[in-house]
Amino acid sequence: MQKLANETGLHISVCHLPPGTSKWNKIEHRLFSFMPRRVLDVYRRRAVVEEPYELRRHPASLRLTLLASFGVLRMQEITDTLVDLLLEIVHRLELKAERKADKELLEDLKRVHSLWYQMTAALKTGRLSFMR
Repeated sequence: MQKLANETGLHISVCHLPPGTSKWNKIEHRLFSFMPRRVLDVYRRRAVVEEPYELRRHPASLRLTLLASFGVLRMQEITDTLVDLLLEIVHRLELKAERKADKELLEDLKRVHSLWYQMTAALKTGRLSFMR
């Protein structure tokens, strides 16, 4: 990413937040900062497997914990996927720019080679002479 920022002149900053947090939802940090990831995974799996009517039968504290852990972990998965997609796009753009530069360089080389061929042919036939 730094290479892209240097080449394009863009200012890119990366914010590192504690696990389970986001800059938009500060509640996540307070709710789940003390919980190990494996416990959150258990809650998330339980929320995914249970039917909505089963979730409604649980006490509010358990129901909200299950749904909140599902939401937090799902948001982290989506964020990770989006970051991966962004990195893939940057990589593709870099490859495309490199191919374009190679193509332009090859065209320039062909032009120079053609001019060189024309000059040597003209010198051989005597149509081009240098000052003596």
